[in-house]
Amino acid sequence: MARMGTAALAGTAVAILGIGFGLGIWLAGGAGPRETVVQVVEKPGPAAAPRAEPSAPAPPPAPAAATPSSPAAVPPAALDAVRSALASVPAVPVPKGTGVIKGRIQREDGQPLAGAEVTLQPEAPRGSFRNWVPGRDEEPDLETLVADAVARTRWSRESRKRAVTDVVGEFLFDGLADANHGVSARLKGWEIRPREWNLAARARPGAVIEMFAAPVVEVTVEVVLPDGTAPPQAMVQFAQGSGSTGTSWTTENPTARIKPGTYRVFATTGDWGQEQLKSDEQAVVLAADAPPPALRLVLRGRPGIRGKVSFEGMALEGNLMVRCARIPGDAKADPATLQGSTAQTTWAQSANGFSYSFQDLAAGRYLLGVSLSHQGKAVAWEEVAVAGEPAAKDLRVGTLDPEEFLVVRALGPDGAPLPGLQFRTGFRSGGSSSSGGGMALRRNDGAWLVPHQERGGPAKEGEEATWWVEAVSPAHGTKRAEYAKGQTQEIVLRFEDPGTVDLAATGYRGSALEGTLQVSLQMVEGGSTRSRSFGGPPQRLDAEGRTTVLGVQPGEYEVLVYSGDNMMRALARIPVSVRAGRNAISFPVPTVYSVSVSGAEGNASLRKKDDNYWNDSRRPDAEGRVVFDGLPEGDYTVQSGAKRQEFHLPGTSEVRL
Repeated sequence: MARMGTAALAGTAVAILGIGFGLGIWLAGGAGPRETVVQVVEKPGPAAAPRAEPSAPAPPPAPAAATPSSPAAVPPAALDAVRSALASVPAVPVPKGTGVIKGRIQREDGQPLAGAEVTLQPEAPRGSFRNWVPGRDEEPDLETLVADAVARTRWSRESRKRAVTDVVGEFLFDGLADANHGVSARLKGWEIRPREWNLAARARPGAVIEMFAAPVVEVTVEVVLPDGTAPPQAMVQFAQGSGSTGTSWTTENPTARIKPGTYRVFATTGDWGQEQLKSDEQAVVLAADAPPPALRLVLRGRPGIRGKVSFEGMALEGNLMVRCARIPGDAKADPATLQGSTAQTTWAQSANGFSYSFQDLAAGRYLLGVSLSHQGKAVAWEEVAVAGEPAAKDLRVGTLDPEEFLVVRALGPDGAPLPGLQFRTGFRSGGSSSSGGGMALRRNDGAWLVPHQERGGPAKEGEEATWWVEAVSPAHGTKRAEYAKGQTQEIVLRFEDPGTVDLAATGYRGSALEGTLQVSLQMVEGGSTRSRSFGGPPQRLDAEGRTTVLGVQPGEYEVLVYSGDNMMRALARIPVSVRAGRNAISFPVPTVYSVSVSGAEGNASLRKKDDNYWNDSRRPDAEGRVVFDGLPEGDYTVQSGAKRQEFHLPGTSEVRL
């Protein structure tokens, strides 16, 4: 996409953002989706599916008059300037070709679904638009961003095709270029899903798309408060068994699309976990061939317990776990019951003043307790009686046992305390280990209280355990320290200036693994690797085979390369050194192999010698043959019953047991 530097575009960029997005962008040659309507021809038996061709551009709509609820009136001269600037943005040509994508839609009963609107959206040619990644690329100027957004919108509208399924449920798109295409479908009263999501999202010419349609019922729901007025918003739940489908409700959008069936329907208001009101449940039967019943859900108060947690002599930030357990009969309250499986749990967060709520409790006596970790014991508890109305009870935490918690100071490169941290804690002992996300509270002096990671069982005689704590900063990466259990002195984690890692897989486009690879970065420690969090799961490579990892502490790492969503089996491990600042790292796309195994008697299992996660088991066909594919280079063992064979890849394509 060429950079637009015209005076017209530069002078009206702000107007485009403020006006165009509020009133709708008028594009040169037309506005709004360009629809292709193909009539369904009633004829017996299978027939050629309808073809889709782009229709003529629709004329631009006249500007709407300003109303009290619409954006402020814009002078005609300003609108003319916006239209002129937008018209100067060059369109991206829509490639043509000879390719065909076709498919069909079937109902759940196997019958074809006629009259469904199918949409095909091609992927833009490589280099058509600017791919700007924050933190990796220089931020474009405003006019470039606007020009790129306009070009993307025009491409989406002008390249889109639509067709309608015929009497045998089939559709066809022809004249397609050799590119990826997204295919979707819709029809009022039906939910339509592809058999293979990946194929429908990245269909290439020659693909045959199978879709299935399930009927849905459009149900209009009325939700009212106890005084008869409507709430600004609510959540309506359609429950079956232990599952539930929730839909957001407003007076402007009171309709839900639900599959036919028998449901328990109720409404709630308030934030998740803090819902203030709830309606009684109504039993409802929804049928595809009958009008839905009228639903009026009246919200009421919810009996339960709510309150806040406070701390004696401390101002803290973070999350707490509050537990609630019913006290049977005349039994004495026992804090140990808060650790039992029958106790309910909820979170109290500093963001909402450490408030908590338990709702829909039966009348009786309850014990409330506060823990600073998932498995930690209660540091404060109170007994509460619940009757027909919500009960209020605040919990106050006194002096904390210093042997139960670490005091951690995490300092940035400038020596100042780092905010917004997450913590992980754990231990290693012999061949066992345990780790987890540590709940932490931040004191007003910037230090953190981090609970110890509890080990699963008693230590063996003479066995020594190593305990560790990690602080994870979104901007600075991860820092770890080891300590002795029971340590009461502060632990100081000093972060260095972080690095940014730009990863690129060479030869990605057009390779057998295109569109499948993900990568993660793991720190090397003592000759082995350990998982490192950088604010999310492993990152998927873009169409060019690139991704950027932000906030990495300098050190030795391995880049782990995965295919698909299997994050346990690495196709490759590439050692890298990360420095402060920018790090450009490229690696070749891993080569994968397949091997055919014959002579199997029962299931055949495959194991990679240097990686315990490469462990696969497959059932052979009638001739005792099994194919294992997607395998990286390495030494393997395959076994079936008493038969066992070792082999190396590459160099082996057939193994006979």
